[in-house]
Amino acid sequence: MRTFHMLKIFIGPHEIAGYYANLAKGFKQIGIDCDYLTYTKHPLGYGGETKIPLLLRIARFFNQFYRNPNRSVFLKVLISFPGAVLTIIWVLFALFKYDVFILGFGHSLIPKYNWDLPLLKKMGKIVIMNIAHGSDARPPYIDGAYQSMNESNQLSPNLLRRIARKKKKQIEFIEKNASFVIGAPFGTSQLTDKKVINSFALGVPFAKNNRTISSSPKKI
Repeated sequence: MRTFHMLKIFIGPHEIAGYYANLAKGFKQIGIDCDYLTYTKHPLGYGGETKIPLLLRIARFFNQFYRNPNRSVFLKVLISFPGAVLTIIWVLFALFKYDVFILGFGHSLIPKYNWDLPLLKKMGKIVIMNIAHGSDARPPYIDGAYQSMNESNQLSPNLLRRIARKKKKQIEFIEKNASFVIGAPFGTSQLTDKKVINSFALGVPFAKNNRTISSSPKKI
């Protein structure tokens, strides 16, 4: 059996506040082989990605049109379709290249529906899914993101209930197919059923003096 240091690790495909960029930097500093890749360039420019494969570089070019709010939905979908196809082709290569997948914000390699999770499980891959960032697991009726999007028109209780049920099913799907789930038991894990790894016990990877990576705040 190979040790953790011998496994090829994928980190991504989304960034949250520099969490995954710093995690990848920390792994590399202690000699763990990993690739950190994102599907879109983060607007805050955290950087740190591994050299982006050609397929994903081209896919990123098309994906940027989908994020443009000034384009019509039809045009965005039409232009971004090639990017989606190229991303799926890259995913097929990634399934065989990596042994461990550390995935953030509840998104797998096929982010919207996580359809690849059962396949990763069947292939014997180790999947670590992080749903401890906030809105990825927080019930909508206590989620400020839903309040800020609808400040002038509060969502009805029935709509909030439907959204909560949908999110519950998404979390159940993740719990069923991921090897390990990282959650926030004292904050946003109300919809989880199974045991989660306590994100507060793990700490947050962050850059210290831009040279070293620590997993917990410095004591004062």
